[in-house]
Amino acid sequence: MRRSVKRQWEEKQLREITFRGKSVNNGEWVYGYLIGRANDTGCACEGKFFIDNGEPFNKAVEVIPETVGQYIGLVDRNGEKIFEGDILSVEGVPQLYSVEFTTADASFAVRNCKDRRYATNLTVYDQNELHRCGTIYDQEESA
Repeated sequence: MRRSVKRQWEEKQLREITFRGKSVNNGEWVYGYLIGRANDTGCACEGKFFIDNGEPFNKAVEVIPETVGQYIGLVDRNGEKIFEGDILSVEGVPQLYSVEFTTADASFAVRNCKDRRYATNLTVYDQNELHRCGTIYDQEESA
């Protein structure tokens, strides 16, 4: 059964809010709740961000701030969660797209990785057309 991205969003009653980021220690992806540490004055401490997976007795892991991305509430055709910063291919389309948050529409959109000009809301695609093929951060490292 084909479900459009719009339909997939409509079927969700509660939105799962999860983040991911690359650990500053080993470069591995960590997933969970985002924590921005603050000092006693309420100001951010050196712009450090941590991700806590919510497991008891686990320590939050410091992550590289530029790699932090939010789960957008959708999965690709293989059931993989899609996050900000992911690179997607769309069935039948030769270009690759990066997932970004657009403030103009206050929504997640895809932007052409090559020319960076074209952006469209994800609701125009069927989830079975989307394939997560990596992240913009992993692409930068392999370049």
